[in-house]
Amino acid sequence: MPVSPFWPMGTGKSLSREGAQQGDPLGSLQFCKALHHLLCDLQSTVKIGFMDDVTLSGSLQSVEQDVITVMDAASKTGLQLNTDKCEVIMEDFTGLPTSSVLNSFVRVEKAEVTLLGSPVLKGTAQDAAISHKGDSLL
Repeated sequence: MPVSPFWPMGTGKSLSREGAQQGDPLGSLQFCKALHHLLCDLQSTVKIGFMDDVTLSGSLQSVEQDVITVMDAASKTGLQLNTDKCEVIMEDFTGLPTSSVLNSFVRVEKAEVTLLGSPVLKGTAQDAAISHKGDSLL
């Protein structure tokens, strides 16, 4: 039997070299463990992590520094931010310096804030959620 370079010693088994594999029941636990240590090192007033969703709140300076910390930790943790999905939530974006790493994030008005799909404050997000719920009851 020929030995394939993709299978160790022709056994027909592929060995994992990095992280959990799809369907691994402990995969989520491994991910959360890596994220937990990182969250503990951050300085923001509020640090909420649920699986791959992280919410930071605090002064602009502390949140920005924490985002930089997360980005710098990518080589150690293997976790990278998908900045196309990251959001910065403010009432007034004019206070955001042009040099800020947060400028690459999606801008969300405070009234439109949702957390894990639920509205956080009174405003357009809450109105939309109530309207959607009402429509689903009909």
